[in-house]
Amino acid sequence: MDIALKKNQSFRLPVELIEKLKTLAKRQNRSLNNYVETLLLDAAYHEPNAITIKAMEEVKSNTKVDDGLIR
Repeated sequence: MDIALKKNQSFRLPVELIEKLKTLAKRQNRSLNNYVETLLLDAAYHEPNAITIKAMEEVKSNTKVDDGLIR
């Protein structure tokens, strides 16, 4: 079994943000550390695919973008 190596790191965050993160973590029955780690992993490693990017552009511009899919 592989064990992920982890390193302690501290960050300065606004108190209001920390309280909001604690609330969101509690809703998912997670520790604050686990919740923040999950958010950071998602942000760092989950890039949207081409169709998702086009859909995001569509929402931003409020126009229909052709995704090339046959429906």
